Amino acid sequence: MTEEQLTAREREAAVLIAYGYRNEDVARELAVSLRTIEGDRARIMRKLGLSQRSELVHWALDHGLLR
Repeated sequence: MTEEQLTAREREAAVLIAYGYRNEDVARELAVSLRTIEGDRARIMRKLGLSQRSELVHWALDHGLLR
């Protein structure tokens, strides 16, 4: 799966999660509720076929999303 198959907010959330932000921090940064981010994170992981945060970090690195 490529990053284009994620929504803009899912991409933003994926990058923040990959940088190590906690769900609460991502929610605050994106001005949405914690439940919204929890759902977004679950969708991101499902869409990308990932099961662990470390896999998301590797995916983000591979796709040039982390500086």
